[in-house]
Amino acid sequence: MDNKVHTIMYHFIRNKNELGLKFNFLDIKIFEEQINYFRSNFNLINIDDLLNFKEISSKKDAVLLTFDDGYIEHYDIVLPILKKNNIQGCFYIPTSIIENNLLSVNKIQLIVLNTETELALSELFEIMKRYKSDFNLKSREEYFSLYGIKNRWDNIKVSFIKKMLQYVLPLPIRDLIIDELFVKFVKDKTNNLSLYMSVKQIQDLYNEGMYIGGHTHNHYHLKNCSYPIQYKEIKKSIELLANIGIQHVNKSFAYPFGSYNKDTISILSELNIHSSFCVKHGSIDKTNLAKCFELPRIDCNNIKKFM
Repeated sequence: MDNKVHTIMYHFIRNKNELGLKFNFLDIKIFEEQINYFRSNFNLINIDDLLNFKEISSKKDAVLLTFDDGYIEHYDIVLPILKKNNIQGCFYIPTSIIENNLLSVNKIQLIVLNTETELALSELFEIMKRYKSDFNLKSREEYFSLYGIKNRWDNIKVSFIKKMLQYVLPLPIRDLIIDELFVKFVKDKTNNLSLYMSVKQIQDLYNEGMYIGGHTHNHYHLKNCSYPIQYKEIKKSIELLANIGIQHVNKSFAYPFGSYNKDTISILSELNIHSSFCVKHGSIDKTNLAKCFELPRIDCNNIKKFM
């Protein structure tokens, strides 16, 4: 296998910010340009082709398209484009959306994108002060020295807020704090917010030949969860997808935030899941294909680097 597979990762795709809220998204015109480029320069494959890629003979590299988090535009926008081009997409669903829940990851996005940073940070520290003794929390200065580090996307303070709400604070209070911040700063602006596909739309994707894979139940950072919580998150996601009729011979999974550890891989293997994607940037070749639980992907915003 001398060729490579470039697995592309997508989230929000839309032609404008129809939410009336700040949200990062990929413009539909750019998505269509990418699809046209892939069709002209690569073999577009499906998940079964990937797992059997050593049997494919081609002079071209391959592209596999993946879509995380079950957003409504995956049905309204992506599906028609994929059908038109006879392409199978892989859709990784956090099954909490089946129960009509707004994912914490999206609550956090809405909080940091639609609230003045200093105000959100001040309120976060005030709430943490209330829980400090009950959960043996560190001081705000200690937390900030550990997690106040900017990243590619965010400044220091926004990055800090995200880390605290995504995985640093203890799980028993994390969702409570997220909900308190969400209600205070964002909820009144989101009364008619509809972010995700319905059960029927997920079933329609499946019936149209798309691949539906697991993405945990609540979209937690798995490596920061205990073994029992990881097991519950993964097993429940598999069961809920099966309950709505999603059945694949080759079961595939995608780690929320790209977060996993040895326990995660052990659980996936025990539950007969055959492969999983992380968010480490890179392409799949004969070297890393064997590491089927650590398959790399390329963020759709980084495609220009190899187009």
